[in-house]
Amino acid sequence: MIKDSPALDIPRIADNVGGVLTGRGKFILEPSLQYSYSDNNRVFLDGFTFLPAIAIGLIDLREIKRHSTIFSVAGRYGLSSRLEAELRVPYVYREDSQRSRPVSIGVGDDQIFEADGDGLGDIELALRYQLNEGRAGWPVFIGNLVTSFDTGSSPFDVEFVQSTPGAMFPTELPTGAGYLSVQPGISMLYPTDPGVFFGNLSYSWNEETDEDIAGIERSVDPGDTLGLGFGMGFALNDRSSFSIAYSHKHVFASKTDGVEINGSVLDIGQLSIGYSVRANTATRYNLSVNIGTTDDAQNVGLTLRMPMTF
Repeated sequence: MIKDSPALDIPRIADNVGGVLTGRGKFILEPSLQYSYSDNNRVFLDGFTFLPAIAIGLIDLREIKRHSTIFSVAGRYGLSSRLEAELRVPYVYREDSQRSRPVSIGVGDDQIFEADGDGLGDIELALRYQLNEGRAGWPVFIGNLVTSFDTGSSPFDVEFVQSTPGAMFPTELPTGAGYLSVQPGISMLYPTDPGVFFGNLSYSWNEETDEDIAGIERSVDPGDTLGLGFGMGFALNDRSSFSIAYSHKHVFASKTDGVEINGSVLDIGQLSIGYSVRANTATRYNLSVNIGTTDDAQNVGLTLRMPMTF
């Protein structure tokens, strides 16, 4: 098992990258508060084109701003010197503001539509096992298995209303993904005083579900996700540390009734900067800033964690 040291005591800037395992018999209670903001502009076409420059139907220009706040409580327990278990229970509050202007039906004023949603999110259960001791110049490898249960409200149960002809808006926002997800992965830690290099490779399998879409029973296969993350952490002194990391997720195409959904392939890249300060021997404050680097990623995110060791 890795011994505690300032070089390894870096902030956990992601759920699957960074940090070390909980010692045998120790329990860590970690409340956290996460906020994220994103905005984008979209063009919706409800119709068809018969020439490249001529469209028949509704053309809707839409600006979407999204705010998400997640308060969660996680508990990690060291089952042995190499194995830890974690349970995370989140509470989600989301708020969307959409400004829409259909340009093909003569509407001169912008249509503003707001929706929100709050409640229990998707509960996560994780197991992490240290595969080796990291001696003779070898990095430490840790196997991860994270299961996310569909305990939050599903996006497939959200009702939509029509504001202007052809323009549909949700009446509320979901707090969960709507399906079971299982994510195996492997993490690497390589200490080199006064810092540590770390990385993670993961694959997320998402369960296929049967949903009622527009009154028709359809099978929905959410796209699986391949994730990669890497970074480094530095011990500034015996009480504080700094880390920087990059993570990238590639989401494969989703399918309905076996047919791929156009535009469902996503690439989500984030640059993360983390700071950690030890308040006392049992409590730490971790603050991280996430900056989106791709069009599919959120614009910015802030996460405050406060792990307390018992």
